Amino acid sequence: MKRLLILALALIALRVLPSSGAAPQERQVSSQTISPIQFCPRSQQHSINLTAPPPQAATPYLPDFPTTPCSAGWEPNFGGTTTDRCFRHTFTWKAPGPECRCLSGELTIHYKALQGGGPGSSTSVNDGVGIDSGGQVVPGTYQPLYSGTVTTGQTGTKTIPLSCDLLKNNRLSFYVQDDTSVTSATLHVVYCCSSCPAGQVEETFPGTNLKYCCEGKPGAPRFCCTAKERPEGQ
Repeated sequence: MKRLLILALALIALRVLPSSGAAPQERQVSSQTISPIQFCPRSQQHSINLTAPPPQAATPYLPDFPTTPCSAGWEPNFGGTTTDRCFRHTFTWKAPGPECRCLSGELTIHYKALQGGGPGSSTSVNDGVGIDSGGQVVPGTYQPLYSGTVTTGQTGTKTIPLSCDLLKNNRLSFYVQDDTSVTSATLHVVYCCSSCPAGQVEETFPGTNLKYCCEGKPGAPRFCCTAKERPEGQ
């Protein structure tokens, strides 16, 4: 009885309570009353974590990369030992579900200098990493791996925050020059997976356990909502 009373009061407050005898139906609520969610509750967050190696061999998606190799060609493996070889690798994955939307991503690479040298020299010191797509480096993603003088065997770690635009094809390709060995790489992608239908977000009526799903289209003049009650204690 208490649940039904809370539900009725919540609907009355929004002036969407159906009249006596009316069949249940979708109700339109002004977007001035309900705002789309701009965050994701922790309980709806799902992460994908990919690490390589294994396998030891890199798995590049070739259309993402330039066709011109470095002077000694391409390094085929993680942990390579030959200088003047560029390294390329692609992570691929499946989203947790069709109702999930990307929140953020992060690429971390661990690497080792194969040829020490000072600033301005043609050694590991001038190497960098970039995100590649469509046969070229994505503008704004290239980053140097070292600063100052580098010694042979010097190790490092680089973590690159990723926008969802870079992850929209469930694929991420990266490219590392040329006197540097990539020893491992990890990709971390966070999704928000709503219990609402695709294109809608979940809200809560204040002071109740009543949940409703609303269209989350930016600039939409109205939101079409479907209400449901969350069990007590959740």
